[in-house]
Amino acid sequence: MLRGGVSARASINGVGERGGHRARMRATLSVRTFERRAGRGLDRERAADWTVSGIAGAGNHVNLMGIEALTASDFGGALADPLSWTLRWAADVAYWWARNHENPASSLWEAGLTPVFELRRPLASRASHYFEAGIAVHLLSHTHIDELRSQYEALPETADYRADVEDFEAIDARLRKAFRWLEQAITYLNRLKPPIDPRFDLGYGFAFDSPRFAHGSVGQQERRIVGFPVLEAIDVYYEISASKPLSIEVVPGWVSFAEKTLDAFGLQYSCRRVDEPDGTLSKCIFAVPPVIPARVAFRADYRRGLVTVALVNVDRLERVTLEFPSPDIDEPMLQDLVRLILGRDSAFLKRAPLAGLHSRASG
Repeated sequence: MLRGGVSARASINGVGERGGHRARMRATLSVRTFERRAGRGLDRERAADWTVSGIAGAGNHVNLMGIEALTASDFGGALADPLSWTLRWAADVAYWWARNHENPASSLWEAGLTPVFELRRPLASRASHYFEAGIAVHLLSHTHIDELRSQYEALPETADYRADVEDFEAIDARLRKAFRWLEQAITYLNRLKPPIDPRFDLGYGFAFDSPRFAHGSVGQQERRIVGFPVLEAIDVYYEISASKPLSIEVVPGWVSFAEKTLDAFGLQYSCRRVDEPDGTLSKCIFAVPPVIPARVAFRADYRRGLVTVALVNVDRLERVTLEFPSPDIDEPMLQDLVRLILGRDSAFLKRAPLAGLHSRASG
């Protein structure tokens, strides 16, 4: 004899998510059949469940929709009385995508298969205690952004503007050699702390006197071309120390200009207001510590075969960006750069044009 029934239930639960909360709703349809069999003179009844669940969820950054099925199983039996066990299988398919068009390229499909082990202990009443555990295997599709990244990395690095562009292996080798050379040079400068010849002039009669190299560091950044890691950027950060801080008195009407000038140079400062006896502003006194932040940034354009070098507060309080063909990134060029940092020679500035001139000339 076969008899059965259908039931439905819905639940809402909240799950913690990084930076917020995630809500997930599950609607479940259960189908249960009972099969009565005769065996050894006794009737026995076996229950088999087929459960299908629809899953929908929303978080701060993603949405989720999916379906899950929990199948019946003949695997099971008795353990030490009164415990019994069963083994069932759960399968799910879900689709995840970004919310509110934050990142429409980030979406993926997920498929999973989970063996569910259930340990049950019946009570005196019709209720029972049970414990369920499972370890899932999930397959994730490539996201759209992964596909775009793969296509981008597979693009041939050919020249768009010049016919004599080096291949990416040659440019990468030059940059890595330059990184090692600069790392060694900065190590020496950190120990020697040599004086820097030029005075760093703020204008209007204010300048940092007796500057010296204080300390610095070198960092690098990589990317991939056709699956191979290449060096994309080299950054040299260092500080210049002066003999004494600056004290700058500014009359009303020029305070905003003074703040913008100091901010543009990346200088730290504090401002003290001085008032007249009647409460009106008399002047502002800016105190500037004797520290000048400086930076040299290399950026490689593998497609065009160019390396831009941005100088910030290197030989003066100013920002300058030069554009070098990749073959020019060699040891003599780096030696000229160190001489420029120490104020000994400005030949480095004559080695390349200002960034952007190549584009204007080719256009």
